[in-house]
Amino acid sequence: MRFAYFLFISEYYFPSKIAKGNGQTKPCSHSDYPSMGEVCEVNVRDWGECNKDQHFNYHKNSPCIFIKLNKIYGWTPEYYDDPFNLPPEMPESLINHIRSINNTRERQNVWVSCDGENPADKEYLGPVTYYPKDIQGFPGYYFPYLNSEGYLSPLVAVKFERPVSGIIINIECRAWAKNIKYSRLERTGSVHFELLID
Repeated sequence: MRFAYFLFISEYYFPSKIAKGNGQTKPCSHSDYPSMGEVCEVNVRDWGECNKDQHFNYHKNSPCIFIKLNKIYGWTPEYYDDPFNLPPEMPESLINHIRSINNTRERQNVWVSCDGENPADKEYLGPVTYYPKDIQGFPGYYFPYLNSEGYLSPLVAVKFERPVSGIIINIECRAWAKNIKYSRLERTGSVHFELLID
């Protein structure tokens, strides 16, 4: 756990250790995208309870996991930003979340949803909370990836609130954009893992 944390999460807590060259980081928003030579910072405070000071909630049996997208140079998402033109297989909770956002630009995100793979897994998994809380995905201002100095991939923290203990739960987390190909068989557009709470 500590070794994996050091390799993966520590660069987000200590971004000054990243060689930035001439790159400049800035706090971004849906109304303030980065300019040429700038990259958006990833604010670890946006992860709520999913932080190192709270041991990523593992000690409370409500573990947090982190999801990121593979870096594809120049790729720009095609957003599901029309709240009344969403795919029928999208989870109802995500549809409701998207429809609750009034500003069109703030719906320009690569959405993320996590659920049990089978009906029993869904039942055992229980409620899920996503951070940053107001987004539930990867904000559009992080794209496209242009190999800029100091760029950190955005992360979505996912907290499993009350998973049933003693049972292996199969979980699939899916990224939602029109130009992300999804196939459960080929494991594209999603990630699969198993969760077991002792």
